[in-house]
Amino acid sequence: MVQTAQPEPPLFPRPLLPVGKLSYVLPDDPLPLRAAVRVMERLSGSGKLEKLYRRWRVEKYARGAPFWESALEMLGVDLRLHGAPWPPAVAEDEPRIIIANHPFGLMDGVAAAALAERLGRPFKVMVHEALMRVPEPEPYLLPVDFSESREAMQKNLQLRKDTLAALARGETIVIFPAGGVSTAPKVLGPAEDLPWKRFTARLIREARATVLPLYFPGQNGLMFHAVSKISMRLRISMIVGAAKRHMNRPIDICIGDPIRYDELEALAGNRDALMDVLRAKVYGLSSTMGSNDP
Repeated sequence: MVQTAQPEPPLFPRPLLPVGKLSYVLPDDPLPLRAAVRVMERLSGSGKLEKLYRRWRVEKYARGAPFWESALEMLGVDLRLHGAPWPPAVAEDEPRIIIANHPFGLMDGVAAAALAERLGRPFKVMVHEALMRVPEPEPYLLPVDFSESREAMQKNLQLRKDTLAALARGETIVIFPAGGVSTAPKVLGPAEDLPWKRFTARLIREARATVLPLYFPGQNGLMFHAVSKISMRLRISMIVGAAKRHMNRPIDICIGDPIRYDELEALAGNRDALMDVLRAKVYGLSSTMGSNDP
């Protein structure tokens, strides 16, 4: 069943911000890597997304259209929902964390944000820090480093405090626990998420949050996974262009029932076990495909 955008509320114009850049080039990248990433982005078709982004800024964003729904509209994308109803039946005062697998890298992020927007309450999405080069979505984003290096752990201490404060204020948090795009172990095989990071388990435990699980069927194309075998850094350069494959077609999302914290509390002291259970629940939602079809 295709669920189209909800009726739009009254529009409140926004001032145009300086134009951003849809690119995964990082400021600390050495010049040869920057050049390689830019070439890969262009070859993968990022130019078309850049043009749409610039149109969206003027035609949608500046006119005050609902942020993420208008982005989907500009891309010609409808969300086709399966499984449990959305919005979910969750008490207003329950902290909420939306979790999902991460097969695409960009379009699943936009789709999850659009679902969060339909909840009618403030929310933030944890994203790769490179996406902060586009200014318009900044109020909705939390840049995070999932590498679990010592430096990343130090940076994420403040991020964790900020995220817990946001949850306490009633904001919903959207997080892809893999911290990276699903990868096919064999180029021609099915893709699967990278190991899920324990950071998510800690947030759930400390906020005593209700988990809203989503599953995105599908994966990126052959070239993306072939480049993954050469360089994980270079494959990131293909994420923007890979989004072009999803334009003008629906995106399927399988929705699970809310998982209350009291259902997870017994595992709260073992973050690895908690993430294993949540990952299994998310991937298990694949069985709901087509459940809402007429």
